[in-house]
Amino acid sequence: MASSAIVKLPSLISLFRLAVLICSDHVSSNYGDEETQAFLKWKASLHYHNHSSLPSWTLYPNNITNSSAPPPPPPPKEWQPAVHANGTGYPATMLNQLSGSIPYEIGQLRSLYELALYTNQLEGSIPASLGNLSNLISLYLYDNRLSGSIPPLMGNLTNLVEIYSDSNSLTGPIPSTFGNLKRLTMLLLFNNSLSGPIPPEIGNLKSLQSLSPYENNLFGPIPTSLGDLSELSLLHLYTNQLSGPIPKRLKICKNLTRALFQGNQLTGNISEVVGECPNLEYIDLSYNRFHGELSHNWGRCPRLQRLEIVGNNITWNILADFGLSTSLTSLDLSSNYLVGEIPKKLGSLTSILGMILKDIHLFGSIPPKLSSLSHLENLDLSSNRLNGLIPERLSNCSHLYYLNPSNNKLSGRISIQISKLSHLSELDLRHNLLSGKISPQIQGLQSLENLM
Repeated sequence: MASSAIVKLPSLISLFRLAVLICSDHVSSNYGDEETQAFLKWKASLHYHNHSSLPSWTLYPNNITNSSAPPPPPPPKEWQPAVHANGTGYPATMLNQLSGSIPYEIGQLRSLYELALYTNQLEGSIPASLGNLSNLISLYLYDNRLSGSIPPLMGNLTNLVEIYSDSNSLTGPIPSTFGNLKRLTMLLLFNNSLSGPIPPEIGNLKSLQSLSPYENNLFGPIPTSLGDLSELSLLHLYTNQLSGPIPKRLKICKNLTRALFQGNQLTGNISEVVGECPNLEYIDLSYNRFHGELSHNWGRCPRLQRLEIVGNNITWNILADFGLSTSLTSLDLSSNYLVGEIPKKLGSLTSILGMILKDIHLFGSIPPKLSSLSHLENLDLSSNRLNGLIPERLSNCSHLYYLNPSNNKLSGRISIQISKLSHLSELDLRHNLLSGKISPQIQGLQSLENLM
């Protein structure tokens, strides 16, 4: 999962905004009657767990001046207004622990430019009347209990820059009308129950920087039109039911930094998955149906730091140059059919922190060159057919905190040099052919928490 950590909003002020027709701490009747009454009707329908009557949301008549009007009661500590000084005069407020539904009348607040209702307990569907809010720039509905389908009329909101509707119970398709939202930079729909294909119209969103509909029930191919998203930086499609190959046009997105495809039914030759991706830092292709050999094509990703291809059908040629960048910090090739010896070239990954090669049908000995990986913290070689000794020079990996060569055919004594790994917290040597006594020097492993 999530992997994926996304910074949704930059500050606490922007985290607590609902642009509504209120002035300072109260609603002014200077605004249109339709909009004001719609807002007050909404207020009456809300259930706020600590302050159900919302006393500071009060309508004052126009003929009461600031000097003659009684001061409104102070707002609850749980929320504070943030007034915009952009000529509109519309402040912004956010409440926590709201329940009930979003009323249809919200579509009458036509001056609304930001709607932030996130992290509440709102239920029901997203009203189609949101499509009337033509000035809306930001829509934050995440972390609620909203259900039903996304209204296609939201495609009318051509000023929208951000949509955060993740972490709800939304169903149905992603509307093709979203292709009209040419200013959109952020589209976050993850952790819902959306279904159907990704509409090819998403490729019209030339300003889109983040597309994250992961953890849904989307199916079908990845649209080739996503390759037209020249500004795309984050593409998170994992944990769906997507199938077919990764489109060739998507492999040349110059700004793409994170591409997460794990947990789908994608196919294709692993050597053809990447193209010219000069800024790609993290790609996860795990638990799909890719095949073929690792190849030098990965050299087209000079900034690649994390490569995860767990649970596919890939192989390797131990004499081949994989082209992996020396900036690589994490490599996980577990549960594949690589078959063969551990390539000595892996000892050239001088920045590597984690190397996980479990259950990939390895045989032969552990190459001493792995001991040159001075930054290595996590080494998992378990569930293979490795034999011979555990190299004494592994003690050079002074940052190693996890070492697991279990379920192999390693033999001989446990080297006393292992006791030099002062940061080692877990050592798993189970199911090998090791012999001899356990050296008293093991007391040097002062950080050890699990010995198996």
